[in-house]
Amino acid sequence: MPYLTSDSGLAPLAMRDLQTAADNGRLDIDDARPAVAMAGGALLGVLHLLEIRPDLDAERITDQLAVRLLCMFGMTRAKRRRSPLGPCPPPLPAT
Repeated sequence: MPYLTSDSGLAPLAMRDLQTAADNGRLDIDDARPAVAMAGGALLGVLHLLEIRPDLDAERITDQLAVRLLCMFGMTRAKRRRSPLGPCPPPLPAT
């Protein structure tokens, strides 16, 4: 759980990105810190579900998570259609 509020790692980057999306009117977020906790909590729940139910389609479930999070943060169905979720970028090289 400390990863959700850490001042290092992915949390500050997620907060920055969510705040930028809010500032640009793409998402309806009052405060990025709780938004990161909400998204992180949803992610932890999905990870737990996939761990205990290996028969589930992980790709389909994670796509659903992304769409539901966008809805939770105020992105309309019309906007989602105009900006479809594409594949994730390739992983960064190890340093």
